[in-house]
Amino acid sequence: MLLAGVSLYCAPMVSIGKHVGLHVEADLEIKSLSNITMAVHSENERSDLVFRFSPGLDFVLFEESSRFEFALGAKRSFIHFLEETDFNDEPWDLGVQTGYNGDLFGVGVFWSNKEVLQNIDFERNGNARLENDIVHSNLENLGFKFHIAFSPKTGLRSGMTWNDTDYESFNDLQSMTLPIDLFYKITPKLDSSIGYRYRMNRSLGVSESTKYKDHYLNLSLLGHVTAKTDLQMVVGYQNRDSNNQVIAQGQAHSLATNIQLKYMPTEKLHLNTGLFRDFSVGSKEGASIEVTSANAGFDIFFSEAVVLGTNIQVLHSKYSTGRKDLGANGGVTLKVQPRRSHWDFRSSYRYDWNEFKASGKTLDYKNHNFALGTSYRY
Repeated sequence: MLLAGVSLYCAPMVSIGKHVGLHVEADLEIKSLSNITMAVHSENERSDLVFRFSPGLDFVLFEESSRFEFALGAKRSFIHFLEETDFNDEPWDLGVQTGYNGDLFGVGVFWSNKEVLQNIDFERNGNARLENDIVHSNLENLGFKFHIAFSPKTGLRSGMTWNDTDYESFNDLQSMTLPIDLFYKITPKLDSSIGYRYRMNRSLGVSESTKYKDHYLNLSLLGHVTAKTDLQMVVGYQNRDSNNQVIAQGQAHSLATNIQLKYMPTEKLHLNTGLFRDFSVGSKEGASIEVTSANAGFDIFFSEAVVLGTNIQVLHSKYSTGRKDLGANGGVTLKVQPRRSHWDFRSSYRYDWNEFKASGKTLDYKNHNFALGTSYRY
């Protein structure tokens, strides 16, 4: 995965008093893609060079406070294709978050709105694909979260999140998530919890909508297991019910899990592996999808300023309509971030492959992605 550039040295460009600051940031990237629309037919594959310049501003309050936070950010990208200039775009990325973090009580509120070119923004590695076009979408997220401590070791975490994805060419997707977790601190750095999550997913089609209701009971273990091992593990059982018997095939049950393990044999070598399984919703017809993925990689810290990261991921998606997808992606990123500098520099390569079977046909697409970039934050 491509790494977004952030600086460790975060003194603001403009300071007003002790807790008010204004940061300026910018990102410049040159990317070479061998298949910009993820076309499955070789005659439709188009390669191109993509230039992206993304300036932005962040206004922050309580920057030196350990209890309060407030941040308001705006970034706009100017994307230019060397050959396929019809795809040129200027998407926005806006966000605000605020909150209070106390020992006995904490609360946070957030909102973000981001315009995305899905084939270019690989953090949205979804299944929306057009043979001769780039998928555009608008992602809006808002919600709040809070925690209450009953004792030094026990407490409750909850909140609400609303996600709205507006596609230019497919069904819009909406999701509301309501989790509640009772946690117990095994050690100061290791939490365990028992939780329940209600999630409503809705696919908004031209003539009708499909609604899914997910009920998820889970156990989790989060934090430092040993001095060299970090673990994020959520495991449970999930039930999905739908109002559309044709597309969703009624009720579905599945083991759901999200496990991420980091092992650090030395200070300079970190190993990562993970397993994920959950329900999703198709962007084209609103079908229910069961997604399973596994990932592995490692990071080499040559110094505090130079890091080499690798990752490979395998994904399998099973649709209620009968379609099956098998995909893989992997890459390597070299990042250089001089100490106490406002700059970082990176170079990366990523390979994507996806095969899907539907209506008696098997199709696949491939893409090679090379990128050079630099980021600035002051």
